[in-house]
Amino acid sequence: MKKAMDQFKKRQSWLLDNERSSVILQKEALVQIALVFPNTYEVGMSNLGFHTLYRLLNGVLGIRCERAFVDAQFPEIIRTLESGRTLNEFDIIAFSIAFELDYVNVIRALLVSGLEPFATNRNEHDPIVLAGGVATFINPHPLLPFIDLCFTGELEPMLNVWTDQLLEGSRHHWDKATRLQKMQELEGFFPSNGNGPVSPHKRITWNEGRQSPQFSTIISSASHFTDMFLVEVGRGCGRFCSFCAASHVYHPVRFFNKATILDVVDEHAIDATRIGLVGAALCDYPEIEPLCTALVERGYKLGLSSFRFETLTSEFLHILERAGIQTITLAPEAGTERLRWIINKRITDQTIFAAINKVAESSIQTLKLYFLIGLPFEQESDLEGIIRMVTRIRGILDRGTRKTGLTVSMNAFIPKPFTAFQWAPMNNEKELKSKRRYVERALRKLKGVQLVPKSTRLEVLQGIVSMGDRSIAEILLAMAQKFGGSLPDLHPWMASITKSRAPAMQLPWDDLHYPIARERLWRQWQSKFNEKSESEMI
Repeated sequence: MKKAMDQFKKRQSWLLDNERSSVILQKEALVQIALVFPNTYEVGMSNLGFHTLYRLLNGVLGIRCERAFVDAQFPEIIRTLESGRTLNEFDIIAFSIAFELDYVNVIRALLVSGLEPFATNRNEHDPIVLAGGVATFINPHPLLPFIDLCFTGELEPMLNVWTDQLLEGSRHHWDKATRLQKMQELEGFFPSNGNGPVSPHKRITWNEGRQSPQFSTIISSASHFTDMFLVEVGRGCGRFCSFCAASHVYHPVRFFNKATILDVVDEHAIDATRIGLVGAALCDYPEIEPLCTALVERGYKLGLSSFRFETLTSEFLHILERAGIQTITLAPEAGTERLRWIINKRITDQTIFAAINKVAESSIQTLKLYFLIGLPFEQESDLEGIIRMVTRIRGILDRGTRKTGLTVSMNAFIPKPFTAFQWAPMNNEKELKSKRRYVERALRKLKGVQLVPKSTRLEVLQGIVSMGDRSIAEILLAMAQKFGGSLPDLHPWMASITKSRAPAMQLPWDDLHYPIARERLWRQWQSKFNEKSESEMI
């Protein structure tokens, strides 16, 4: 253990030495918060919500916030980066959660810190355990037995009210029960209440008139996006693809003014040479081309997330070339127009291949394609469509001006709360493996196509967590206790995700207010059966 601790401290020191930060932590503070990203440093420091909360909390007089991460390299050690303290030494442990499967790491962090995993077993002297982040917007229920409170929304509008209450509680020495009761009364804070029922709490949305983009607080060479300054261009997506939770929980879609984004870059980018633009609907940003041009003219290289086929004009690709973009990601999602119409990804084959021809004429070095398998109403012809599409795309790229690498990722469809597909069944493990093998067997015969490996069992587990309630706590706890071992038997929970859900069926997240009315989503799901019939005539 001593050797592991020495190595851990050495890594912590190296991480701090490779950071450039404008955040100053207070030496003395009434409230001590451990902000935990339940994944690696590399992933956590690429998350803008985590950056923003760290910056805002440390900007409040009387609060000191330190960061911690869960690293599989050090399974028995979780300490904060800034002081090296264990989590149980803080007043509050706040988890920022972006991925459902990181619920396991939340429990692991509690265990390693010497805390009882279940909230009802912790005592007055233990820290208050909070959770937030987009994963908890979507479905907090599997995690509720392990935490005291969950914040279901965007925290910025409530931050000052919440921190004022934290400081008041410390000044007046409120006991733990009083602190929790006071927080439960705030809008957006969702209580776990042990195993009892919870009452609906309105989801918080960021008010239109008070919006401000999130941005990197710290620039690090150890982040997943090495030495890149990240800035948000917008929040949400107005496309409403039926499988996508991001366009439904961040509602309505909001874009930030170009001048505001440039001001943020000019003021906070420190010595970064690369700017990463972040947004679920990045290429729907109305000022994307002039924004990229302005950043390139300032001398920055750019990093952008996925693109939309219809936005890849020759002019835009030229801007990307000037910005040093070498890899672009496009998501057909389905191999046929029929299925794309059903999932509301309304892009024609003609549009797709026209965009690929432009990529082939550019200096882009790598093209990444994302597909979904196991979608509702999927047929064998849709899988064949993926094979035909990738084959044709590879041929177009081969006729281009330079050799362009092609990477293909096939991800399982996973039902998500608050979408029209929350009533849809998920394929079981056997079905997903069979479909993936069918497509991959054909694609492996193509030269110049790289396939991204996937764990079907993890995809099934993600489905169980995504659609689960408190009853799956035992799965999460078992995985946290093993941490890195083999996955538990998932069959007892398979029925919960592989069957369609009836309209009257109570869904775990029904005690949250829907961003979009449940009845409207149900009508959209029912309309898919008509679209299936109509799309077969395309």
